[in-house]
Amino acid sequence: MYISGQTIVNSNKNNDDKTIQDQPGNDLGENFNPFQIEVNTLSEAAILGVYIGIMCNLSQQYCVNKETDSPDIRMEYQYPNLLKVKPYLYLRLLDEMIQRQKLKTTKTAKQRYEYAAILAAKLANLKDLSSEDEDIVNIYKAKTLVYFIEENKTTALAHYRKLSGKSQAAVAKEAGISLRQYQRYEAADSNLGTAKFTVVEKIAEILEISSDKLVKDRHV
Repeated sequence: MYISGQTIVNSNKNNDDKTIQDQPGNDLGENFNPFQIEVNTLSEAAILGVYIGIMCNLSQQYCVNKETDSPDIRMEYQYPNLLKVKPYLYLRLLDEMIQRQKLKTTKTAKQRYEYAAILAAKLANLKDLSSEDEDIVNIYKAKTLVYFIEENKTTALAHYRKLSGKSQAAVAKEAGISLRQYQRYEAADSNLGTAKFTVVEKIAEILEISSDKLVKDRHV
């Protein structure tokens, strides 16, 4: 089971092919997406890491009541070593923290919380964690948090296009490129720097800025 485009779907019921190796130090790839993993192929420690990362994202971006610190930091402060000795209790208390912050009623908030619940169900029988397990938890939590950081980045192109008041379709049409290609240029992992110079210059002209602002200042 995995989430694709924030929609829960079933995939690879036989689970014959493992898509991620959850060993300490494994790179996991630069494009790790916590919503596109084969949950049934991961260790409980790896699933726990993804779960904590998603709950941190919910707390910081999708809750009505804001907190200064992320929930994992608050949990560590209030209940030192609880994650290692009683991870099942850690999960319950972490969920209660999110409930107290009051989850927003947006579609994304609901889907991410539902996915987190699926992960939590996989951890129902989780016992204490070994040092190696803790390493795996931290690796997957870090990768999940990095995913959310990248997701929230705004490219310079998107920033200046919005300032201009033009739509993506309008800029794409004026630049003589497809809407899909233009959207790739605006994405967090933008490849605008590899585009033809004439295309970059044309887009800069449309937005009435210098091309350097688009290429050198990739994110804002």
